Amino acid sequence: MDLLLLKQKCLNKYILITVLLSTLYCSNAIAQSYTVNCEKKPLNQVLIELRERDQLQFSFDDNLLSQFDITINAEFNSSDQLVSRLIENLPLKYEKSGEVFVIYPFEVKTPKKVYSCSGQLLEKGSGNPLPFSHVLINNYNTVTDVKGVFVLPESEDSIFKISASHLGCYMLDTTVTSDTKHLLYLTPASIGLKEITIQQSKVNTSYQLGEQSGLTKLNHYIAKYLPGNGDNSVFNLLRLQPGILAAGEQSNDLVIWGSAEGTSRVIFDGFTIWGLRTVSDNISTVNPYLAKNIEVMKGGYDVQHGDMSGGIVNIIGSNGNQEKAGANLFVNNQTLNAMVEVPIFKKSSMMLAYRQSYKNLIDANSIRFVERYNSNPENVYPLDVKPDYQFYDINLKYTLQGDNKDLFFVSLLTAKDNFSYFLNQEREKSEIKENSQEDNKQNGGTIFYGKTWKNGNSSDIKLSYSSLNSDVDKVRGAYIFRKDVTNPRRDDSNIDNVSELELRSSHNFLISKVHNIQTGLALIENRVVLQEDSFSYNLFKYEEQDLRFNGFIQDAIKLGARLELKAGLRFNYSSNVNKIYCDPRASLHYKANSRIKLNFAIGKYHQFLVKSSVVDDDGSYKYSWVISDNSTIPVMLSNHTVAGITYSHKGFTASMESFYKKNEGQTRYVKTRKLDDVFIGKSRSYGIDFLVKKEFKKHNIWASYSLGKTEELFSYFRDEEYRRAPQDQRHELKLAGLFSIRDFYMSGNYVYGSGLPYYTSFSNPEYTETPYNRFDISLIYKFNISKLDTELGLSILNVFDTDNTKYSSFERIPYNQLSTIFTNSESIPFTPLLYLKMQL
Repeated sequence: MDLLLLKQKCLNKYILITVLLSTLYCSNAIAQSYTVNCEKKPLNQVLIELRERDQLQFSFDDNLLSQFDITINAEFNSSDQLVSRLIENLPLKYEKSGEVFVIYPFEVKTPKKVYSCSGQLLEKGSGNPLPFSHVLINNYNTVTDVKGVFVLPESEDSIFKISASHLGCYMLDTTVTSDTKHLLYLTPASIGLKEITIQQSKVNTSYQLGEQSGLTKLNHYIAKYLPGNGDNSVFNLLRLQPGILAAGEQSNDLVIWGSAEGTSRVIFDGFTIWGLRTVSDNISTVNPYLAKNIEVMKGGYDVQHGDMSGGIVNIIGSNGNQEKAGANLFVNNQTLNAMVEVPIFKKSSMMLAYRQSYKNLIDANSIRFVERYNSNPENVYPLDVKPDYQFYDINLKYTLQGDNKDLFFVSLLTAKDNFSYFLNQEREKSEIKENSQEDNKQNGGTIFYGKTWKNGNSSDIKLSYSSLNSDVDKVRGAYIFRKDVTNPRRDDSNIDNVSELELRSSHNFLISKVHNIQTGLALIENRVVLQEDSFSYNLFKYEEQDLRFNGFIQDAIKLGARLELKAGLRFNYSSNVNKIYCDPRASLHYKANSRIKLNFAIGKYHQFLVKSSVVDDDGSYKYSWVISDNSTIPVMLSNHTVAGITYSHKGFTASMESFYKKNEGQTRYVKTRKLDDVFIGKSRSYGIDFLVKKEFKKHNIWASYSLGKTEELFSYFRDEEYRRAPQDQRHELKLAGLFSIRDFYMSGNYVYGSGLPYYTSFSNPEYTETPYNRFDISLIYKFNISKLDTELGLSILNVFDTDNTKYSSFERIPYNQLSTIFTNSESIPFTPLLYLKMQL
């Protein structure tokens, strides 16, 4: 028993000693430190010494680690801390396998330095941005935005070779370094300064075709040398383009690719130009001093643009001279046009332009008497007609360009015209008197701010408003000689007002050199007021408004060096209809080589603010704006398909473009003795445009031919088959030439149209068709008087005084049961225009 107790005590002591020794050993292991003191010693030798001294285990490539010399003088509390410090800043990593540190190499990827380049294209002499210009940067093609800004998102090269071009300017080739503040100036070809000589350079073409389906960019610099340049140079240039109807002589509501009245839109500085009456077709509602850049989108345009079912003409106004003050004066035998531009602190400018007709532009002979079915001259009484027409408009624009290429502007327009006539006719027993007064007033304005971000993305926001108010009053009475009293026959008044308020924001995400995404949102309010009164009694009143919310997203990607694809979706929500409409659109642009470009586009286009036609027994048309409610007035829908090919080389351009448009939801109000109802119709337009153009030295010549067909179908048609639409013309040929010889500029153009259909009644499918012919010429001489750049010009419109038919709503005055008087039914007659222009 004692022996057993003694053994137990000895065992307990042994266990206690073992535990104490183990605890002491662990404490020493945990508290062990590692000291390294070396200077420029190969890493492999340092590891070998640690292995022998501190019993650490390593696995490594001896040859690899011998390449790295290290310098360390430090103490470490753990082996992991030690190894991490040894390979710090070296292309080495380690892993621990048990007690062994495995050290291995890894590839160090040195980030490539990326350079970017951005800048702004400006017009030399004025400092105006040059929007939608083409820029080639190291084989990368891009287009400047509305601020004239271009961006190359990324490049491994810090040197950039830039080739820049803008319509009507000398092309620029230069080399720049990586920077975001490049300001590049292009010289206009028509600055008229003899002191400047530009060698080994050329002027970019006055046309730009083939970049997108249905898109034509025009150079307004050459427009001032065309016949009739005075107050209508913008539309004189537009009417000479293929696909835009010239035969009808529409100066505001353009007919583009067979588009019906009100389906195409003219936009100036972001707001709509509704168009005044413009009885004188030599005056348009866009002052030529203000127009800077013109884009014609005939069809197939992308989701950024809407809500129209026809074509769009987008005119960007000048931003004023930011380098020096200037003044322009233009006087011809019809109007006075003056403009003043003043720079403010070298960063902003103010422009003020004013036009005024200073004499009555309507001759009494322009009101013609047409006798129908009456061959007895004794039944015709003489007429005494005194017409009058007055016009004025005012443009005001303030522009601020920031050092960071931001652009801010406020553009305002107010315009008014007044057409009136007094008619007096003495008969055997009475005297007929009529007074007619029509007042039209157009207002418009835009506040715009655009910004380009450092990463190349860009944003803009726009608030715009436009309106057209028309008031028409007609009073007719018959004075009876025997009774000495005046019997009222007519006392009518009509009000036709339309307006649009839009708040829009868009953003362009520049993903890479070959990929960008465009987005936008807008809120639009339209208002329409129509009212018709007779003898102070209300016959008709229509007042409607629509609040729409729309947006778009578009993906543009380049598939290789030659093919570009755009696909987008536009949506509209109309509060008046309470429905969402989606418009998918897509396009392909293929650049076969430096000379040949092919385009294809397809898409849907909805229109909510439409023009409804009113037709009477005589087949006379009137048009009024109305808002779709998808009941009485449907939402218009048009499907576009466009394809084209363009060849361009050394100043020679040839293009061919075909189109097909299918339209639904057209509205027509038939108001006759037998019928009084609203009808819904549809139409289709298809055709092909050809253009051949040659530029050599300072001369330009071009020819275009359009073959097209526009048909419509309404349920009141007798045969229930498609018939020619009022704007349909089968053939139209246009020839134009501009020649420069020293200080003289000579130009001429000729337009032939096969004719528009003129129906004798609203339901009769039979029509007459008169061909259209018009030849215009112009001669301009440029010279200097002291510090004034002066031009003296003579234009002759309709040289051969051809009697053409005009596409418009005729004003018809009932004369008796057998006769009718037409006012303003003739197109432009033989019209000489002599002008003097001075620029300071």
